[in-house]
Amino acid sequence: MQILIKTFLSYLCNVRRFSSHTCEAYGRDLGQLEEWLKKNHGKCTQNIKELDRYILLGYLAQLYENNVAISVARKLSSIRSFLKWCVKEGHLKNSPADLIDSPKIPKSLPRGLSVDEAFTLCESASSDFVVNCRDRAILELFYATGIRVSELCALDVHHVDLEQGLVKVMGKGQKERLVPFHEACKVALQKWIQESRSDFLKIGGEGSSLFLGKLGKRIHVRVVRQLLSLHGKAAGITGNVHPHQLRHAVATHLLESGVDLRAIQEMLGHASISTTQRYTHVDLHHLMKVYDGAHPHAKRKP
Repeated sequence: MQILIKTFLSYLCNVRRFSSHTCEAYGRDLGQLEEWLKKNHGKCTQNIKELDRYILLGYLAQLYENNVAISVARKLSSIRSFLKWCVKEGHLKNSPADLIDSPKIPKSLPRGLSVDEAFTLCESASSDFVVNCRDRAILELFYATGIRVSELCALDVHHVDLEQGLVKVMGKGQKERLVPFHEACKVALQKWIQESRSDFLKIGGEGSSLFLGKLGKRIHVRVVRQLLSLHGKAAGITGNVHPHQLRHAVATHLLESGVDLRAIQEMLGHASISTTQRYTHVDLHHLMKVYDGAHPHAKRKP
């Protein structure tokens, strides 16, 4: 099984061209399955044909002890993809995962940031310290574009067009898209690129990376998550601020301002409009206000 998993991960990275973060996630999920099988059903690790539906159900039952439904669903999805590939490559006749229903995930809306909170968050990195100059550019770019944290960390300097106010983003499935950013973001990026970024390069950093860490290397996703949390606390925002929360905020605030849902879909790089709909949350008061102002019959006097 170990050899099959390595071959499968190589297929995802080199043939399907999945991002390194996605491949790492698949690797973790399948590695956990393999470790559990070693302890409980050793024959399966020697011959994958020994793996059946009931063994998988036992593994999922164990996962539920320490994981929420959405995490179990993601791990099962990784296993499904792996076993489907095994069938395709002739290692299995049928996938035992096809006989298992996906966990029901309760629908819940994430706590969004208000416009005032988003403004305060960006302004929390307003000092002239070099690190804050970088953080301000990151916060402004997040709130201007709604890009994923992995997409932000992968950006190079040449991906940013300050004159046009556009950033070229490499999204999921190696799909490129151009995302606009506003004047405040342009000012923050310009200050970082032209004035402060060179201080990080003096440490011996990477010349192409847009955002750099303290050692002068391309900034890591973990560092970005930490700085968002830090500035969120400095801004007095309740709860832990994370990149996905800003992504939700961008979608919601744009929709509340009248931007077409299809345009938001293109901007966020969603393959399906249903995904964009889950990212947006318009409060009922705003919805009723828009409805009363737009619906033909709502305008008629009784």
